[in-house]
Amino acid sequence: MTAPPAHAVPPALAAPHAVPTVAIEDCGIAVPGWVLRLVVGAVSAAVVAVLGAEGAPVAVQVVFGLLGASGAVSPSSAAPAALGGGAALVSTVYNTSGMLAPAVLALVVLVHLLHVSSGLAAVVPRGARLHLSVLRRPLRRFLTIQAVVFALAGVAAVVPAGRNPVVLEVLAVLGVAGLAVFAIVQLRRR
Repeated sequence: MTAPPAHAVPPALAAPHAVPTVAIEDCGIAVPGWVLRLVVGAVSAAVVAVLGAEGAPVAVQVVFGLLGASGAVSPSSAAPAALGGGAALVSTVYNTSGMLAPAVLALVVLVHLLHVSSGLAAVVPRGARLHLSVLRRPLRRFLTIQAVVFALAGVAAVVPAGRNPVVLEVLAVLGVAGLAVFAIVQLRRR
């Protein structure tokens, strides 16, 4: 029996199987990395436009426009968060048509999209190429969260105004308790 060569990798340290490789052509369409910053700017402009349609003063729109522009230039800064938080504050001050108004629901989608696109733009370098296939999971997550939010908004729309019925209060408490148990079970699995 001969000894293995000195440069050989011991079988215990060798990879159990080869790592699959993917050709760059199989990844699909690619766009420049700066396109994400353009998306941040467009979403910021849409947030400012919705606030303007709700009656926000021009000075507020200018400040928020500057926040949106600085968020597009530097998506990892606090500017997108300030724009989202400020939009929530301003929409509560200038909104007169209720909390389930179309402008408020539009802001829910736009601020969440601003959050997601800023996060992605912050980690993708400007000179990089972004394959659109890598956006499937964030898009799925975004759509799932929006579906849940709009389902809750639908429930809030059909709940009668005024005092809640006792049955609804009991169901709400049981739902919160169920979510707490679910969260504890999920945390214990890790």
